[in-house]
Amino acid sequence: SKQAEDLFGYPAERWISEPTFWKDHIHPDDKEAAVTHCIKSTQAKKSHRIEYRMISANGNAIWVQDMVSVIIDNDEPVLLRGIISNIGERKEAEQNLVQSELHYRNFFQQNLAGVYQSTLKGFIINCNEAFIKMLRYNSFEELMTTKVTDLYFSSDDRNEFLSRLREHKKLYNYESVLKRKDGTPLYIIENIFLRTDPDTGEEFCDGVIIDIS
Repeated sequence: SKQAEDLFGYPAERWISEPTFWKDHIHPDDKEAAVTHCIKSTQAKKSHRIEYRMISANGNAIWVQDMVSVIIDNDEPVLLRGIISNIGERKEAEQNLVQSELHYRNFFQQNLAGVYQSTLKGFIINCNEAFIKMLRYNSFEELMTTKVTDLYFSSDDRNEFLSRLREHKKLYNYESVLKRKDGTPLYIIENIFLRTDPDTGEEFCDGVIIDIS
């Protein structure tokens, strides 16, 4: 079609005159998966969608989505009709999101400060290695079996902390004392935010602590 010609730069007649044109111009890393999926779906007489990269006439790899309809005659597939659309911008956005997630994970794990997330009910849901070491636990799994309330010397300290957090939604340079696994005090300064899980609607603490003992 004219759209395919504009998108890839090849004359439209080549798609028809060259039986293997489509397969020959799929990116090598995507070719096997795309062709296999197409063959299996066609044999099953099912219309299908494929995402892959096509190599354009100028050598660029273009991400596309191919919506393929299988035309059936006498209970046999006789023709494939595809609508190809450019999904390059979406793929770039997805890749940027993945990179942002990797960057966050690296920051989370490599940060020398203790980084953690916990529910308001007192359950640790995530933390980095520095947080575990500050509290002198052996592993994340061990710390997960401990309620946050057990990390305080007094329940009044925990209640005061939650009261202020609920009121202000965030606390900066909040000083407190936590109880390590061995019972010794850990003096900290903390920045903490009250956030809401978009899936469950449950509020949770998102905090960073620094040891000032």
